[in-house]
Amino acid sequence: MFIVIEGVVELVTTIQEDVEKPLITIRENSCFGIVELLDPRRRTVTARTLKPTRVPEITWPSLKSFMEREPGGGINVLLALAVGLTNQMRTAVRVLRQNLAWTLHATAATSLNLHSIISSSV
Repeated sequence: MFIVIEGVVELVTTIQEDVEKPLITIRENSCFGIVELLDPRRRTVTARTLKPTRVPEITWPSLKSFMEREPGGGINVLLALAVGLTNQMRTAVRVLRQNLAWTLHATAATSLNLHSIISSSV
């Protein structure tokens, strides 16, 4: 997990070979990479700085050590991580809805009865 102390970081994902889509801009006093902190599998986004930036990393071993030394502080950190994951999930749902709306508009499928299509395929 990374905390933006100073500067601005943009998270992007690769849609296909040379096509990147910006996902979110992270500003000072915010963090990113919460999922990777808890599940260190392959990263799915790329972070790039947009101006000079200070971004320290918090690793799972350092977080675990902190939680063992400071259980009360560890609870506060875990609660903050839960809030951060919730916010990321809400952002992901919003972006998914925007992308779906754009796709339907671009394919002229906005007149389809999506409720009927989705409920009959579940």
